[in-house]
Amino acid sequence: MSQEKKNKALVASLGGLIVLAVALFFYQSDSQEVDKNIFKVQDLSSVDRVTLSSATEEVELSFSGSKWLVNKNQEADEQLITVLFATLQQAEPKRQVANNLKDSITSMLLKEGVKLNLYQENALVKSFYAGGNSAKTEAYFLDNDLGPYIMTIPGYRVYVSGVFELTANGWRDRRVFNFNWRNFKKLETEFSRQPNQNFSISDQGAGFDLVNSPPSDTTKLNDYLDAVSLLVAKEYLTPGLIPAYDSLLQTTPIATIRVYDLGDNTMTLDLYPPIEDDQDALGRLNAADPVLFSRSQVIPILKTRDYFKK
Repeated sequence: MSQEKKNKALVASLGGLIVLAVALFFYQSDSQEVDKNIFKVQDLSSVDRVTLSSATEEVELSFSGSKWLVNKNQEADEQLITVLFATLQQAEPKRQVANNLKDSITSMLLKEGVKLNLYQENALVKSFYAGGNSAKTEAYFLDNDLGPYIMTIPGYRVYVSGVFELTANGWRDRRVFNFNWRNFKKLETEFSRQPNQNFSISDQGAGFDLVNSPPSDTTKLNDYLDAVSLLVAKEYLTPGLIPAYDSLLQTTPIATIRVYDLGDNTMTLDLYPPIEDDQDALGRLNAADPVLFSRSQVIPILKTRDYFKK
């Protein structure tokens, strides 16, 4: 082999070694161990307030001492609170976002993401941004100092940031009346088009029954009270988003149900006739909050006085 060919072979070998070294450098950089606790709170059980701030809304979840509240005035869905804390406990950074995407994803999270602040007795213990790609298949958390990370829950294929993106209405407890036999005092139902079918249920001395009426069919009465107590909203609505529902709320409801507990607190639900071809039924809770139900949920609670006859 001529010296020229030897030199070319050496140059080629050297080039290959350089490429291999560069590849090993970036492989080792990408495979560096990531701190799994970057976004975790050491004592998560002591967190008693969480704020979730986005470009469109700010939601506060706070523990009152006995229950979690949404924006200090509505009961929160207990299952969603469990999901929130399970996510905070289990979510881990899989790896840092690639260098060529860091700036764009950071900018996106700052503009479109949700800023989480976690508090323990008014002391801020953790703050970061959460969001994801447009397809909601990859979640990112952003630490102000360390930058954005791709997040995962080991063993699950879930969009980690989903629970943080709920609206205030999405966090609310969807159980409408939520009473039981220990705190139930009285129920009143009025029908705007059939006032002769109005009725009231309270303790008549020998148990709960219709007021000023012959003894009712006990099975029907108990099934009805169970249906009312277990009524769950499909969705709380934001006024102004669906014109057809806004117009319907300006009309007279077909039925109004009032439930009184032993503390004389009252929950009122107005129900409106369903719109043609709409599989849902509209209601209004406490003369304020529009709420949506499936028709199958409403049928069992729209019973008239005659229904309870033996």
